Amino acid sequence: MTDFNIILRDPHRVRPTDVLIRTVTEAFEGLAEEAGRPLNVVAGSPMSGAPLDDQLAITFVGNRLRLGERFIGGSNIGLILGDEGGAAVYVGALLEMRVGGGPRGVLVPSRYRGGSPLDREPARLEIDYMSQTEPVFENGEPELARAAGNVAAHELGHMLARLGHELDLGNYMADGSAFLRRFPSPTRRDLRWFWSGRKSWDPAQRQRLVRVIRSGRIEGGLQAIPGG
Repeated sequence: MTDFNIILRDPHRVRPTDVLIRTVTEAFEGLAEEAGRPLNVVAGSPMSGAPLDDQLAITFVGNRLRLGERFIGGSNIGLILGDEGGAAVYVGALLEMRVGGGPRGVLVPSRYRGGSPLDREPARLEIDYMSQTEPVFENGEPELARAAGNVAAHELGHMLARLGHELDLGNYMADGSAFLRRFPSPTRRDLRWFWSGRKSWDPAQRQRLVRVIRSGRIEGGLQAIPGG
């Protein structure tokens, strides 16, 4: 059988890029092996000389889709991270994901502004608003690359076999809604665990994905990926 190729467009937006490629490879290499098709996860453009039907591409977009953002439990985890219809992972959304750290400030004591005891400035609390939230991920750390790879696998699951969302948080097809049912007020540690943690496919998903990869008939309607 011919090779099964997954093309990662603009993967350099995610660092370390090798961790991103490895995460996507781990999601699909066992499926491709079971389907009898060697897997290639390639960074760049569609491969010249390979049939378009044997190539599936997903693009890592630097900005974010400005739809659906909402603050939940002190964090803006309502950001849209991927789009199977546009074959995209929004890296900017992962980097803008933030979680609240609570009020932080410095008490400035009262002081005299002039020579008169009556000319006194009252004590005040200066709030450092910028430090009240902190990013969940930083580019350059393996957790960011694994999170982007997991989102890519999730979107490819939609694209390949029309897989639906799952409640099991260890499944590639779990989404933010399932996460919030378990963690309505998530911490940074919770978010990093969910998005960058190890994922798997359940037996029914594996069977469906293997069938699609073996046949080459991609159910999500994105079978041919043009170059450019």
